[in-house]
Amino acid sequence: MAIVFKFGGTSMGSAENLKTISQIIGKKLNQKPVIIVSAIAGVTDLLLDSLKNKQSFEIIKQKHLHLLTEAKLDSNLLNAEFQELKELLDAVHALRKAQSKVADSEKLADNVISFGERMAAKILAEVLNQKGISAKSFCSWDLGLTTDSNFGNAKPLKESFSKIKQKISKLKIVPVVTGFIGKDRHGEITTLGRGGSDYSASIFAYALTASALEIWKDVSGLYSADPRFIPNAKKIENIAFDEAAELSYFGAKVLHPKTIILPLQKNIPVKILNTFRPKDKGTTIFANSKKVSQGAKAISLKKNMTLIDLHSPEMIDQHGFMAFLFEVFRDEKISVDVITTSTANVTVVVDKPNPVNLQNAVKKLSKLFTVTVKPSLSALCIVGKGLAENGKVTSTILKTLSEKRIPIEVVSIGASKLNMTLVLQEKYGIKAMQILHKKLIE
Repeated sequence: MAIVFKFGGTSMGSAENLKTISQIIGKKLNQKPVIIVSAIAGVTDLLLDSLKNKQSFEIIKQKHLHLLTEAKLDSNLLNAEFQELKELLDAVHALRKAQSKVADSEKLADNVISFGERMAAKILAEVLNQKGISAKSFCSWDLGLTTDSNFGNAKPLKESFSKIKQKISKLKIVPVVTGFIGKDRHGEITTLGRGGSDYSASIFAYALTASALEIWKDVSGLYSADPRFIPNAKKIENIAFDEAAELSYFGAKVLHPKTIILPLQKNIPVKILNTFRPKDKGTTIFANSKKVSQGAKAISLKKNMTLIDLHSPEMIDQHGFMAFLFEVFRDEKISVDVITTSTANVTVVVDKPNPVNLQNAVKKLSKLFTVTVKPSLSALCIVGKGLAENGKVTSTILKTLSEKRIPIEVVSIGASKLNMTLVLQEKYGIKAMQILHKKLIE
C-alpha cells in the first residue's frame, strides 16, 4: 500500500528545504511513496503575469536557475522547459500584438501555468536521485490523470483512478508527479482550480487506496483560529473530516474542502505537516468522528460576502419559488453559502459574486421578489462535533455578541449539526472572532 506526500510551493523554495524533503521521503521508502508537488512559491503568479509582461519569463528562469545552483544540480536540467515556455510566450505576445482574443483564453493560460509544476517535479526528482533515492519526474497525465475540459477548474474523469493505479503499480522508482495540472481527452492541458495541487494529491491517494495522505506546508496543521488575528489560537491535533471541510469552506485556507472528499470515501487519514518543522505532530483528519472530541473546536472567518434578501407574500403556500431562485443562481454561476427561509422571505448569503452576474440575478429575481442586497459582510463559522445540539453553547454565543453590541444579520445552524454560522457586517468580523474564541475555546 502506497503513501502519498504532497509538498507545497514554499516547501520547494530552497536547497535546504529540498534536502529536508528528501530526508522525509527517505524515512518512508518501505511504504512506496508517491510524491505530488506544487510550483515553487510565487512562480504561478509570475507565469500568469508572463502572459502580459515579457520580463516575467526572465524572472522565472533566473528563479529556477538560482535554485539549481543552490542545490548543486545541472544548470541545463530545465533547458527544454525554458525553451518550450519561451516559444509559447512569444506566440502569445505576437497574438496579443495582433489584438487576438486567443491570447487571453483560459486554455492557453492553463498551458503556460503548467510549467511551474513541471519544472518543480524535475528539480525534486533530481535532488532525490542526488541523495541516493531512485526517482523520476512525471506529468500527471503520463500516470493516467485525465480531466474534463473545464479549463481553469477541471475535474478528474472516473477513468483516471484505475489508470493511475495500474500505471503506478508498474513503477520501481519513486514517482515525483506534477500537482494542479492534467490533460483532457483531447490532449489539452488543464488546471484543477484553487487548491489544485492538494486536490491532485487526494486524487492519487484515492486511486491507490493509500495508507495516508501527508500534505506538507509551511504551517504545522489546522488551528482553532487564524493565528494572525488570534495569538492564542491552538493547534488541533485530531479533527473529523466534516469539521475540517466546514472550516476550509468558511475561510480556513490551509486546506481546500475538495481535498478531503475523496480520501473520506476510503477512510484514508489526511495529515497536515510542516516542512520547516518536520518533527511537529501536525493535524490528522479522520473519517471516523468517534476519534475526535465534542464541543467548539475552531472558528473561521470568511470575508467579502453579500446578503440577498428576497421578499414575496405570494410565497405563502405556493410551489416553485425556491426552484426558480436556485435556477437563477445556477445560471449566473453564483455560489450560495448560507440560506434561511420564512413564510414570505428567503435570505441567501453568497461568496464574492461577480458584479455582472449579481446584477443579472437581481434583475431576474425582481420578477417574483422584492430584492434587497447588502454587500461587505463576513461569515463567522463556529465548528465542533455536537455544537448545534448544545443549547447552552448557542445561547452563550448569541448572548456574548449581544453584550458586546455586535449585531447579527443571519444565524444558520447546518443540517450536519456541527457548525453555527453568523453573518455580520465586515467591520465586526475579526472582533467577534476574537471574543468568541476567548469565550468558547481559550
